[in-house]
Amino acid sequence: MKSMIKILCVFAVIFAIACTKEGATGPQGPQGPTGPAGPAGPQGVPGNANVKMYKFETDFTLSTSTSSKSFALTGLTTTDANSSLIVGFYLLSDALCDNFWYNMEGLGCAGSYQSRSYLALPSSFYIQLRDIDGTSYSGSDRHFTSAKIFVIPASTVINGRTKDPRTMSYEEFCHAYNIKE
Repeated sequence: MKSMIKILCVFAVIFAIACTKEGATGPQGPQGPTGPAGPAGPQGVPGNANVKMYKFETDFTLSTSTSSKSFALTGLTTTDANSSLIVGFYLLSDALCDNFWYNMEGLGCAGSYQSRSYLALPSSFYIQLRDIDGTSYSGSDRHFTSAKIFVIPASTVINGRTKDPRTMSYEEFCHAYNIKE
């Protein structure tokens, strides 16, 4: 009887090996139906990809009689302005300086004047020319060909100042601004 079981096991193994034959792969079957949407993922880390650029390509001239220019930042709210970095740049039509974008805050072409910028809330951005010493502009006319103003919203706003830093002790100052000694 034991030998009969052994013979049947041998035949079963031979039969199983004989039935497993590899053939050519058949054609691709039709696409099945789309399954249900999965659950929403967790909220991502806040980013700063909401930068807005206001582009002004209208020529304008600043001179001793008209030393400032305003730009309307359409859609900018006081709340947005108070929680954003706002930076402006300009391009001059000047043989010496026509290939450079200048920051609206600082020295201008060849250091011959300074420009200042400010925001009149909620949405009027100004550039103003001044002499190097800060007095009213007295130089030659400056012809501008383009201006760009960037509004960069903060992803997080932290009140970094609890006391006027000019009245703080050294230890208070380091603690307030997280300065490690």
